[in-house]
Amino acid sequence: MKFDLEILGNNALKIYILYCSLGGLITYIFPFLRFIFPLIFLMFFLKFLFNGNLDKKFLFILFIIIYLLYSLLFNGLQYVVYGLYVFYAILFSFIFRKDYYIRFFNDYKFWLTILITNCIGILYVNFERPAWIGMEQDLFGITKQVSREWGTLGMFRNPGFTNGSVTVASLIIISGLLYLESIFNKKNLMLVFLSIPIYCLITYCLYLSTTKTIMYSFIFLSILRFFPVLILKITSILLLLVSVLISLYYFLFGKILYSDTENSLLIRMEYTWPWSFSQLEGYKSIWGGGFGVVGSSSYLSGTGIPADNFFVYLYMIFGIFSLFFILFFWIKVCKNIFKLNVDKSFLLIFLALIFFAFTNNLVESIVFPVIVGIIIKVFYYPSKF
Repeated sequence: MKFDLEILGNNALKIYILYCSLGGLITYIFPFLRFIFPLIFLMFFLKFLFNGNLDKKFLFILFIIIYLLYSLLFNGLQYVVYGLYVFYAILFSFIFRKDYYIRFFNDYKFWLTILITNCIGILYVNFERPAWIGMEQDLFGITKQVSREWGTLGMFRNPGFTNGSVTVASLIIISGLLYLESIFNKKNLMLVFLSIPIYCLITYCLYLSTTKTIMYSFIFLSILRFFPVLILKITSILLLLVSVLISLYYFLFGKILYSDTENSLLIRMEYTWPWSFSQLEGYKSIWGGGFGVVGSSSYLSGTGIPADNFFVYLYMIFGIFSLFFILFFWIKVCKNIFKLNVDKSFLLIFLALIFFAFTNNLVESIVFPVIVGIIIKVFYYPSKF
C-alpha cells in the first residue's frame, strides 16, 4: 500500500500542534514522547530531501554537512545533535503543496480546538498550580523541565498545559488570529459581535501568560486586519526590514550597558544581544559558532547563550552566511509578496512571526518553526502559490 507523504505529514503536523498545547501534561505522564516528533520530522524531511532530483539540493546538503563537521569539531556531538534537531520542524514543512498549506491554515475547527485548549490551560493554571510546572526529568543524561517555572516583575509566567509561557502565548495568538479571521470572512453581523468576547478572552489569557510582546502584537494585528491586503503586504516588508536592522545593529555594534534579572525587551537589546556576540571569539565572530553554540543546547554545555532573537540566533550559528540568508529572504519577500494570491490570514500570521522573531529565538519555540517553514517555501516558490 502506497502512502501519500503529504497527507501523513499534514496529519502529523496537526497532531504535533495539539501535542504542544498539552505538552506539559503529556510529558509529565509520558516523558519520552518529547523525542517522538523530532524523529518523525526528521524521517519525513530525509525522505523529501533524498527523493527526486538531488542536483537542485546539492549545495544545500553540502552546506549542512560542512557546518555539521565544523560544529562537531568545536562543540561536541551531544550539543550539536540537540542544537540541530530544533530545525527539523522548519525543514519538515517543506514537504507540502499549496493545497495542504491552504487546508492547514483554513481548518478553523482545528484552530478553535487549539484556542479553547490553551485558554482553558491558562485559566486552570491561574487558579491551580499543577505538579508538572517546574518539575525536572532526567532523560539520556539531559535534565529538562517539564514545564518552565519562572516569573517577570513579580508575576508568574503562566504556561497553561504547555511547556512554557511563550509556547502557550504562541499557540493562542496563531489560533486566535486564524479563528477570528474566519468569523470576519463570513460577514455575519451576529458572528462579528460574538468575536468581541473571544477577542477579550484571548487578550486576557495573553496577559496572564505575561508575554507582553505577543499580547501587544495581537492587539496591533487585530486592528491592522481591518486595513486592505495591500497595507498588510507593505507593513510586512517594512516591519521585517526594521526588525532585522535593529537586531543586527545592537548585536554587532551595541555596547553591553547593563544586566538585570528581568528579561525585558530593553534588556535584550542593550545586554543579551551584544553580550551574545561577545561570546564569539576570533574567527567564530565571522563564521559563527555552529550548531549547539546558542539556545537550549548552550545551557546544556554550561555556556548559557540565550540570544532571544531569531536573527541573532542565526548569526550565532552561521555567522556572515546568515546575513546572506536574511538578505536573500527579504529580497524574495519584496519581489514576490505582491504577486502572491494570499489572504489576510497568511499575512497576519507572517506579521506575528516577525514580531516573535524580534524578541525570541523562534526556532526553539516548538510552535512557530512549522509556520516558518511554510512561509519560507511560499516566498521561495511563489509560482506554486
